[in-house]
Parts: sequence; C-alpha cells; structure tokens
Amino acid sequence: MEEKWIKHYCNHHKILLVGEGDFSFALSLANAFGSASNIVATSLDSKGSLIIKYSRASTILEELEKFGCYIVHEVDACSFHKHPMLQNKIFDRILYNFPHAGFDLAENNLNQIRLHQEVVRGFLKCAKKMLTKDGEVHITHKNTYPFCKWGIIKLAEKTDLVFVEKIPFKISDYPGYVNKRGSGENCDGTFLVGNSSTFKFSKPKYVKPLSLGLPVLLEDLESRHLKNYSNKIMWAYQNQKSNRIESKKEGRWMKHYSSCHKILLVGEGDFSFALCLARAFCNASNLVATSLDSKVSVMRNSYTASMNMLSLENFGCTILHEVDAHSMYQHPSLLHKLFDRIVFNFPNAAEFDFPEYKPYKIWHHQKLVLGFLQSARKMLSCDGEVHVTLKSTYPFNKWGVVNLAEKAGLVLIEKVPFKMRDYPGYANKRGSGPNWNENLDVGRCSTFKFSKARDVEFFVGLSDVSVEPNSVQLKDASDSEFKLWSKDQNVQDFTSTSSIQLNSAKKSNLISMCTIL
Repeated sequence: MEEKWIKHYCNHHKILLVGEGDFSFALSLANAFGSASNIVATSLDSKGSLIIKYSRASTILEELEKFGCYIVHEVDACSFHKHPMLQNKIFDRILYNFPHAGFDLAENNLNQIRLHQEVVRGFLKCAKKMLTKDGEVHITHKNTYPFCKWGIIKLAEKTDLVFVEKIPFKISDYPGYVNKRGSGENCDGTFLVGNSSTFKFSKPKYVKPLSLGLPVLLEDLESRHLKNYSNKIMWAYQNQKSNRIESKKEGRWMKHYSSCHKILLVGEGDFSFALCLARAFCNASNLVATSLDSKVSVMRNSYTASMNMLSLENFGCTILHEVDAHSMYQHPSLLHKLFDRIVFNFPNAAEFDFPEYKPYKIWHHQKLVLGFLQSARKMLSCDGEVHVTLKSTYPFNKWGVVNLAEKAGLVLIEKVPFKMRDYPGYANKRGSGPNWNENLDVGRCSTFKFSKARDVEFFVGLSDVSVEPNSVQLKDASDSEFKLWSKDQNVQDFTSTSSIQLNSAKKSNLISMCTIL
C-alpha cells in the first residue's frame, strides 16, 4: 500500500483508539488513509447508548465499517488488555484523546484530579502490555490549570514508560474531528480544546530490573558468578535512571529536539537553524553545527551568517566548516564522537546544474543522502535518531529516502510534517549559485526520522539462567529469537527449541543480552 500520513499517524501503523466519543477522530484518520483496516476504535459506551448520546454516531459508524475499521464497544480504558476481542493483540500506536473520569466534582477538586489520574494510570498500564517494541502511546491533554496538575509524565514513569516528546495539539490537523464532553446532560456538546498537547511515550530502551527477576547482561562470559552480572547491571540501571530523570527536569525542548540531546547539524546554510535551537535551549553547548563551505566563503556570501555564527559562539556552540556530509565521521574534530540527533535539512546536490526532475540530478541527490546516512549511522548513539527534512512533492518524492536509509542500515521511525513556523528565525537558503542567500520555497515538507535497526532481545527469567564455568545455558526458550554479536559485528540468527549452549571456545568473541520482559 502507498504510505499515507496524517500528523503522527500512518496507514502502515496498527492503531488502537481508546475512549472514542462519536468516533469522529477514527473517521478523520480513515479519510486520510483511504482505509481503516489498520485501525481498532473502541468506546466505553454500548452501541445502543452511543447512538442515543451522539447525534452523528450512527452515520459515522456506518462510514467506518465501509472503510474496514474494527469497532469494539463497552471497552474500559483501565482494563482493555483483558477484553476478549483485544486479547493478545499488539499495536504500533495506542491513543487516548482527552481522558476524563466524568463530571462528578469540580475539575480543580483534588479528589476529582485523583479520579482522572486513576483513569490515566490504568490506561498506561494496559497500553504498555499491548505495545509493539518500537510502538508509542499517545495521550492528548490540556496544558492549562487544573489539567496540568494531573502529572501525565510522572504517571507514565510509574508504569515504566519513557517520555518521548510533547508537541502542540491542533484540532485543525484532523479534519472532521469533533471532540465530545462524553457524559452528563450535554454529552453531545463539544468543549474548548485551547492550549493542548500530545504526550508521546514508549517502552524503555534500556535494561531494567523487574519484580519478577533480574535482567542479566552477559558481557563477560568468563565470569563464574551470576551475582557479579546482576550487581553490575543494577548499578548501571540506577545511574541511567537517575540521569534520565535529571535530564527530564532540566531539559528544554523545541519540537523534536532537547537541550539534553547531543545534536549534530549537517549542511547548515546561514546557521539560522542552529541559532533557532540555541535560543530555545538558552544554550548551545550541546550543538555541533557544520557547513560544507569554508568560513570565509560563508561570511562573504551572507552578512546574516556572520551575525548568526557570532551569536552561536556566545551560546557555546561548536561550529565546523568544510565538513562533507559523505565523510563527516572522518573529520578531525568529529572523530569518535557520538550524537543523539543528527540532522540534515533539505539536502541538495546543488553543484550539478540540471533540472530537479532529471534522473541524473535525482541520482546525485540520492548519492548525497546515502553518503550522509552511512556516515551518520557510524556517529549515532544507541538510542539516537537521524533526521532528514525533505520536500514531499514531485520530483523530490522520487529520491526514495526510506529505501536509501535501509541500505545504510537504518529503519524509519516516523515521518512527520515539517513547518517553518515551528522554528522561529530559521531561514533556509538555496546554498549555491548566484542566488546563494535567497530563501528556498519550502512548500509541503516532511521530516523523516531514522534509527539503528533495533536488536532482537531475548527474554528469560532469572530462574531460567544457569551460569557454569564452561557454558551458559538458557532453558525454556522455545518461542524466542536470539541474536549473537561477534566482535566483528557479524550477526547470526537462530531459534532455540529447548536450550541454547555457548561453548567455551566462543566465549571470548560473543556477547549475549538477556532481558526479562
């Protein structure tokens, strides 16, 4: 199927919608995708009650059925993982728009807030159990008082979900969506969305101890005692958790980027994008901004660039010139450095003066992007992301950025619309030719987010691991896929039917990771 997006959601995602009112949000997605076969939409009400409460519900349900949507009624947001029609199903995106416990008390009443928190906590616990490995849980919620007192992020942390990002919610992004009050005499009435945001959460990407047992990272297969492994992992986890919590407290965000990220910006024009981030963070010590041009060339072509670089230096930004996107990992100032975000906005092989639609020009663009992605992968931290912003219109959609990323060993996380207004002060430049300093018409654009291919993890309980001097045995692994990494990064995949034994001859060059789910 052709890939189709609406805001954060794609027709290739398996999507679960929880707490739908009149199902207008589900219909908005279905209209955007041209299908709803990838959507499961649920409501707390029975079908009969739904049709009585909402004037448009009957019509919307009929349209969704034509689109192939899977509709389930009488689904409790706090226990939906146990519903007979949802058991054993997993999803890439699980959404709950404007969760609410009903209008029993005033919204600023502490008891009412606790009721709301119980609904959200129950939802998050269920969602975590039904989430794919790289999936996300989305909660759309008001930012104003007293709704900001719910503590959505803290509730997610208590359910072992990791905060990904918080982005503004605009109801205009979802044509046809009409939010409903859902209960009371005016249940079919809408409410003012106002200042609202979508909070995104994911499963943790790090090893973590659980109440059922302790995960074991078998880094040193020569060790004889399991206790050594467990102590090491416990110490690492505590440090990592402390650092993450501290980062969330202190971090400043702009769209997808945080002051806690180590960020590499590639192919900067007049350095206005870097300055935009620096101003948002009130600091740029976490930024490395690079350009292909020499410093003299940049300053000669643009007075604005000179001023921007001066401001960035005052913010503490590291600025590097004459950095080739193909071989940036070999640059003396970038050797052995890793980054959490590597960003290339509007890559363009401008030195080849052909019309954009010519195959020869497209081939050179592809060569540039592939070279960048291959270099970026070598400089990416374990949980890092590579971002490429590109026009979505013809002929730019012929570049095949996702396929190029796959060739570079990267996988697509998501594709999100790019809007210039999200980055105040950013003025993208043509970058070459007599009109070097002119702004480029952005039009319809998207940011493609890529990460390293996630390693397959093998889950096993502590009681199922035995460590012996000459072997490591993993028992009862009948349904688990296992990956072993050698030092030269050759990968071997295999499936165990009863047990897996690692001979002592292979201990020195194999690393095995076992994690409890």
